[in-house]
Amino acid sequence: MRPSLALSVSAIATFVLLARYAPEAKAEGGTGVGNGGDSIHCHADPSHRLEGFYNLDYVLTFDYESGNSDLVAGSWKEQQARIQAVLEDKVYYLGQSLRRFNELAFSKSMTEEIVWKPSLFGLVDVADEEILQRLPPGCGVMPGAPTQTQPVLVQTVIREANPGMVVFNYDPNAIKMLDQLPHQLSFQLTHEWLWSFAPNARAIRTVNRMLHTAEIDRMDSMTLQRVLVNAGINLVPGVPDAQNAVVRMIDVSESPEGKPVLSVDRIDFPRRGLSDKKYYLLVRNRTKYDFIWPDGGNTRRYLDNKTYFMDYESKDPSFVITLRENSTYGKDLRLVLPVRYY
Repeated sequence: MRPSLALSVSAIATFVLLARYAPEAKAEGGTGVGNGGDSIHCHADPSHRLEGFYNLDYVLTFDYESGNSDLVAGSWKEQQARIQAVLEDKVYYLGQSLRRFNELAFSKSMTEEIVWKPSLFGLVDVADEEILQRLPPGCGVMPGAPTQTQPVLVQTVIREANPGMVVFNYDPNAIKMLDQLPHQLSFQLTHEWLWSFAPNARAIRTVNRMLHTAEIDRMDSMTLQRVLVNAGINLVPGVPDAQNAVVRMIDVSESPEGKPVLSVDRIDFPRRGLSDKKYYLLVRNRTKYDFIWPDGGNTRRYLDNKTYFMDYESKDPSFVITLRENSTYGKDLRLVLPVRYY
């Protein structure tokens, strides 16, 4: 009996994608292109549950004990809406940024600050994956190919940051295939969005997976902000050295009686081994009162009308947040936070 030559449409598309990205076709460094996200095809293997076309972050962070059962289910739009809602509640500036990113997902309009450009014949590999562990057996392997020294990855998106505009070049065939399995397209989009706040692909992978779990629903605002900073996320975008700075977040909310309440009772700044570091305060106002610019610190900037940051260089033992019921008239409310250096 002769072997069947029939192939599913999905299998043909997968083979075509893989054939475009054989290891020897990898682009050399210094091409001038930006960062991006990758996909990978996995064949069935007794050692894992992966079979199909996946976002690379999903494969590299897969929990084999649970089978990724801790990920929240839903379409990519539902998942993005959930992550966006959590961030808007707990890390407002990031939530607003993700909202705008999702509003312009796959938009080709050159009048917007985010533009998506399809590349029908695929993209070059920008080689920014920073993979430290071995991939599961059967993942990134080209069917029928000789022994490979490097996995075959599909460059799915390349991000180009230009003045006033971010361009996402994408492979529409890869995007279509990612949407055939749960979580994949949402992982891909979140990966691209996180490049605006993360230093490398490793930090993005860690945060990408966490955002797709219910764990972020259980964290309070300060805990989530601290976890994001510890993972390498820059909560002070636009400040070049903030990635390596010490950032402290403060939320100002209202009590049931309408009085402003601080989310922390003290600010702790480490001194030991950090003499060359800057200290930043990120303050979010969740009250009906207006901010009055604080004393101490040189760089001050609003991220939006309810969030500001400042670099804190004062030697004072306390930090004062001043609120006013009306920006022109009304009594000032001074909230004093002790500052401790250790």
